[in-house]
Amino acid sequence: MKKKNAFADLRFRLRRRFNRKIKKPLYRKREEKCTSGGSHAVHITYYKALNMGDTVLSACVRKTLSRLCGISFPHLYSVEEPVTDEMIETINQADLLVIGGGGLFLPDTNKNSASGWQWAIPPEKLEKIQVPIVIYTVGYNYFRGQSRSALFEENVRLLLTKSSFIGLRNRGSCRALTDILADPAPGAGSEIFYQPCTTTVIRK
Repeated sequence: MKKKNAFADLRFRLRRRFNRKIKKPLYRKREEKCTSGGSHAVHITYYKALNMGDTVLSACVRKTLSRLCGISFPHLYSVEEPVTDEMIETINQADLLVIGGGGLFLPDTNKNSASGWQWAIPPEKLEKIQVPIVIYTVGYNYFRGQSRSALFEENVRLLLTKSSFIGLRNRGSCRALTDILADPAPGAGSEIFYQPCTTTVIRK
């Protein structure tokens, strides 16, 4: 019995290593080639996860914007990747930056001291982004009993202020981020829209 359990554990660890080292990069290269359009976007997302929901969600965002807006996605980055100067340079060479979808506004899945939410981008690098930012079908996923940190609120407020479009996937998320924005400046980044998750309209 112990030998059987040890074998199963080894197989699980090898499968995870294969997904991380081989399957994930191959999937990324394929996805970067599968859309075409006039405007080029960088996509910050969970582009490949170990559950089907996140995998489909990420692809749905790209296919929706590709078909409806003629946007292509030659560059994908996982929210878990370190935010480097090279990444910021790639973003600024594109036409826009798309962030989403998914419940990215929460403190613990990719816990970090840079932003307080899943994409660990520090404010000094966020300030360097010069292209329009589109927040697309993102969710605020704090649970009852969890309190927001000052780091989270300051970073998200800066992101919302810089964004050209803010689309959140449910009304509760809209209320929560409207509260964080508090005193929105007029113009870009001042309005938050209810944007249903793309997976809920996938059959359309």
